[in-house]
Amino acid sequence: MEIPQKLPAVLTDCAQYAQRDWARLEIHVLIELGGPLDRQRLARALRLCLDAEPVLGCRLVPRPVGAFWQRFSAKELDDWPLLRLADPGRDPQEATAAFLSEPLDLTAAPQVAALLVPGGEGDLLVVKAGHFAPDAGGVKDFLRLLCLCYRGLASDPGFSLPPNLKDRGLSQVYRHFSTKSLLAGLPSMLGSFRSHISPAPAAGFPLAEDPESPPVFSVRRIPPERFAPVQDAAKRAGATVNDLMAASLMRALWDVREGNRGLPLRLAQTMDLRQLIPGGKAETVCHLTSGFFPSIGPDPGRDLAQTLARVKADIDGFKESLFPLRLLWMNGLVFGSLPFGAADRLMRESWKGMRKKAAAPVLLTNMGPIAEDCVDFGAPATRYAGFLVPPLLPPTFGVGISGFRGGITLSAGFPGAGNNSREVERLFDAMEKEWASLEHISE
Repeated sequence: MEIPQKLPAVLTDCAQYAQRDWARLEIHVLIELGGPLDRQRLARALRLCLDAEPVLGCRLVPRPVGAFWQRFSAKELDDWPLLRLADPGRDPQEATAAFLSEPLDLTAAPQVAALLVPGGEGDLLVVKAGHFAPDAGGVKDFLRLLCLCYRGLASDPGFSLPPNLKDRGLSQVYRHFSTKSLLAGLPSMLGSFRSHISPAPAAGFPLAEDPESPPVFSVRRIPPERFAPVQDAAKRAGATVNDLMAASLMRALWDVREGNRGLPLRLAQTMDLRQLIPGGKAETVCHLTSGFFPSIGPDPGRDLAQTLARVKADIDGFKESLFPLRLLWMNGLVFGSLPFGAADRLMRESWKGMRKKAAAPVLLTNMGPIAEDCVDFGAPATRYAGFLVPPLLPPTFGVGISGFRGGITLSAGFPGAGNNSREVERLFDAMEKEWASLEHISE
């Protein structure tokens, strides 16, 4: 099947592009292995992915009217350094940090790149994916494809897959809902949207700004043996990991920043709409994430258990009303009919207004569990995998969570200026401290 040289840009591509003023739109994945990967085979597997999911081998052309994805030529993709090997003489942490901070120009380069860092106990694979075309769920689909190609090439050097040219848009979710059902809850959704996204300031976590400072990351790995008792306690309270993370983050924001006292404890959270598709899978590498805005007012409550109950009730309301789905559907009605340039300007101005008024809430991005098939290279075995949330620019701040084999990873990306790293570590410490209070919850 021939791959078109131009692919259409969908609404979510525009929405992500509009966030470029306040976020480095890249998702990173850290994968630790129990041995060395075959360098040549991994490079070939990466190259095959760009044909199997054609949008990954494109650059975005953000024309004001008629934006599209432009494919690179086969020769350009063959010659592109998709995989880099860290200098054996360089400190592994330094090499990793340099790759993480290096920008990926999504309008001038393919949408994925990788760094392989050799180590005495095994390789570290660092994957960088542009956040225009895929969300975290899309990156997981890419990782599955990468592993499939890597394993396939082990037995067949000529292994390849046909290009996937299926729909990348939101219709793959909407088609499972009638227009009547979407319209039925629209009035209440609009009221909820106005009450949660208001010009009033919300509890935040502003950090030092430095336009010249490259982004850095704080990563907190919570092993299964540490997190399992906390997760079990949350389950006994009828709460999910997402509920727990939201509640503990709200309390931590209140605890570590005195300026948040008296301000509404409100978050912006993500929801993967794939869970609304029968089978839970998208048709291709794409972006199917929406948002909602849990809020409990300025008083966090006497302890985490009380906060958790209130947060869970609020989040359950958003889920039951299909708020995230209706939010994207409404945005599609407003922005989908506009030229790319006009929609881009409106979205950017909206975000600028919220940031200026300190009304943009802290973002909690739940990137979900990383399944075994996302990191199954055959051999060597994978020991650890974790997502890093895209770095944000102050005063915007976000925390990412992902899971792997019962453990979780907390991450945040921000400018490497002042005491920013120390402040973020204090926030993570406060979140962990809150969890201990849950363990008294009985059956």
